[in-house]
Amino acid sequence: MTHRLNRFPGIVLAAVFAMGGVGAVSAEGAVRGGFVSGDHGRAASKQWAYSADSGARVAGSRRVYQGDHGGWGWSRKQTAADGQGNAYRRNTQAYRGPEGGSGYKTVERGHSADGSAYKHKKREINGAEGSRYLSESDVRRDGNGEVTGSRSVKAEGAAGKTYESSISQQEGQWVREASCADAAGNSVDCR
Repeated sequence: MTHRLNRFPGIVLAAVFAMGGVGAVSAEGAVRGGFVSGDHGRAASKQWAYSADSGARVAGSRRVYQGDHGGWGWSRKQTAADGQGNAYRRNTQAYRGPEGGSGYKTVERGHSADGSAYKHKKREINGAEGSRYLSESDVRRDGNGEVTGSRSVKAEGAAGKTYESSISQQEGQWVREASCADAAGNSVDCR
C-alpha cells in the first residue's frame, strides 16, 4: 500500500498541473489531457485510446486530484481487447486524507474466447488513528461454467482488536471461517 501511495507525491502533482491541457491524434489513436482548478482543489486528467486493424484495442484514463486542505486522490482505468474474444479491464483508486488516513482499491476482471472469466478485487483502508482494513476476493468461471472463488477480510481497530475471516470453496461447498482477538491477543468471540 505505502509504495503505491508514495508514487504520487505533491511535487509530481504540481508538475502535472503545470503542464496544462494537451491533445494529440494519430492514425492509430488519440491522447487527450487537461486540468481544472476551483475553490476546493484542482484535478488533472489524461485519456488515451489506440486500435489496430486486427480489431485489437487499448484504452485508459488517469485522474489526479489535490484538495485545498492537503488530501489527494488518484484513479486509473485500463481496458484491452485483442479482437478475438479476449478482454481485460482494471480500475484502480487511491487516496490520502488531510488527517493522514489513506486507502487503495483495485478491481481487475477479464474474459476469454472460451467462455472463462475472472474477477479480482482488493481493498485497503488505513485510518488516521491506526485502524486498518484489508479485503481481497477472487472469483473464476471456467469454460464449462463452473464457478470457484474465495474472499478474505482482515481488520484491526486503533485499540488493537483484530478480526479475520475467510470464505472459500472446499469440496464444492462454500465454507466460512472467522477469528477475533482482543488488544492483548487473546481469542474472543466474534460479534
